[in-house]
Amino acid sequence: MRRREPRLQCLRAEDVLLVALDMSDAYKGFARRTLPDARLVAYKLHALRLQNTRSRGNASR
Repeated sequence: MRRREPRLQCLRAEDVLLVALDMSDAYKGFARRTLPDARLVAYKLHALRLQNTRSRGNASR
């Protein structure tokens, strides 16, 4: 018996409440344009990497 692949359901933009993403300007702009009612949340890994990069840059000055 062949296993069925799960079907993707289409969501309406107004149904999306949260978007976890890399906080680059390109992704933020896209999310704001396509999901205007959603709250943008920084993906933890990217937020930590950005913080570490900034702290290293400030420490060397």
